[in-house]
Amino acid sequence: MIKMQKKKLILLLIGICICWLFVMPQIVSSTINFVCKNSLVNSEYELNIAKPNLRFSILPICNINLDKVLIKSKKDSTYAIAENIQICLRLLPLLSGELHLNKLEVEKIFLSTDINDGFELKQDFFERFNNRRFRFDMIKLGEFESKIYQNDIKNPIIYKGKNFEFQRRNRYVKLHNES
Repeated sequence: MIKMQKKKLILLLIGICICWLFVMPQIVSSTINFVCKNSLVNSEYELNIAKPNLRFSILPICNINLDKVLIKSKKDSTYAIAENIQICLRLLPLLSGELHLNKLEVEKIFLSTDINDGFELKQDFFERFNNRRFRFDMIKLGEFESKIYQNDIKNPIIYKGKNFEFQRRNRYVKLHNES
């Protein structure tokens, strides 16, 4: 009788591991665009994610690979594109409201925006992040480019940078910047 219960428990654990490692990433990968579109219906931005690929490990860590992410404003011509994104996310800290990324790598980021005369950040913009906890162990950006258009300037203001690296444990920051 006890041997049967042990066998059932082992089969149950194997079934849960198979579901966690193989079935769950496929479900999340196939529904992520639908969830993003529905969650941003009342927002002023659109979010499109190309070819999401998720992998869960036995430890509660999720590896996310994205080919391209496009964030576009519905109101004006502002948009941002990020290519070849790799994220290693710890899942347990999410339960306590903390975002902990072991690794964030982005090959290219491009940002384009129009700044009107009345552009200013709201006073409470940064206060929204006061109760949030973010932790990054490693960030790596290959190339960065932004174009900022203003009404009174004919050519856009261009900022470029490449090879930005940050490692928390090694206390290491590297940046090659151009303007």
